[in-house]
Amino acid sequence: MDNHILVIDDDPQYRQLIQDLLEGQVAKLGQAGSKAEALAYCEQEHPDILLLDLELPDGDGVQIAEELAAEDRAIIFVSGHNSLEERLQAWQAGAADFIAKPFALAEFQARLEHCSQYLASKQQLSEREARSRAMAFASMKEASQYGFITQFFKKLMACQDEEQLADLFFAAADFFQFKATLCFHHQGLHFFGQGHQPVSPLEQNIFDLLIGQGRLYPFGQRLMVNDQHVSFLVKAMPLEEAEAGKLRDVVAVLVEGMEAKWRDLHRQRTMKLMVDALQGSMGDLASTIRQYDGRLDALISKLNNEIRLSFHVLELNEQQEDFFTRLIEQGAETLRETEGDLRELEERLKTMLAQVQAAMAMEKAPEVQAPMDEEEVELF
Repeated sequence: MDNHILVIDDDPQYRQLIQDLLEGQVAKLGQAGSKAEALAYCEQEHPDILLLDLELPDGDGVQIAEELAAEDRAIIFVSGHNSLEERLQAWQAGAADFIAKPFALAEFQARLEHCSQYLASKQQLSEREARSRAMAFASMKEASQYGFITQFFKKLMACQDEEQLADLFFAAADFFQFKATLCFHHQGLHFFGQGHQPVSPLEQNIFDLLIGQGRLYPFGQRLMVNDQHVSFLVKAMPLEEAEAGKLRDVVAVLVEGMEAKWRDLHRQRTMKLMVDALQGSMGDLASTIRQYDGRLDALISKLNNEIRLSFHVLELNEQQEDFFTRLIEQGAETLRETEGDLRELEERLKTMLAQVQAAMAMEKAPEVQAPMDEEEVELF
């Protein structure tokens, strides 16, 4: 038996008997002749099986058993008293067995072996339960992380600028318990510190040096995470490789989502600039058409008047006058048709502009999401 046994009895001859009987059969054997000795021994040596008498000079065995009971310990009462009441008291005190004196040595050894097996089975069960709890907690943690990532990507859709993107990223950093500095790089570097803290010149220089060094660039206990327009520096990676690997997986997902949303924001900004420019051009076109209308009417009217006043000077006959009049009217009609084409173009451009503005308005109004909090991070 690979057990550490403590014999607690006020009879030294009985203790020596047990000593001789179990010598070489157990891992360790101790003796105590009183409650005080037993308590002191258990506090220092932590035996896993106690052979306990019901009556001791300084205490009741049942009370002692209640004080010394533990999950990883078995108590066997060994007593000359063998009534039903005493056996019930022993059981209520948490005893694993009860051996009545006098006993046969073979029976004693068999009962002790059985108790050792019982204790080993109990310890194995406790270990399995501990492993099961650890696995359950790990599964719950992973499920909550998956839930958070799902909410993270939903909330990316609602971000309207880089400041909101940064706030969402640092909420994720708080959840996954890592410290980081964030940088957007497009036509310059734009830095964001955790908790709105300023980014030191040294950290800015690190970004400048490592932005182009691949998706994941570890150095020491730090990790630079890069995409084309988004980078962040994880300042303290976990020391345990398994936890570090999980965090690397998480940050790789985060940077991909941040990059995709940054590209979407950049596309929206570009479209807005184009729409604003188109609106300005539309206003210029409308003004030009109005000016064209006024100048065309004035020009046609002037030509008509000038030519009609010149008929008597040119000494044209009636047929020739009609020819020139029709020629002027045909030219004016052609110019008016051109004016109509310009107005039709203006209307088509207005329709296109309205469609683009409607599309942009739909993109800017995603489904409203509640702020991310602990209640949202739940199991699937």
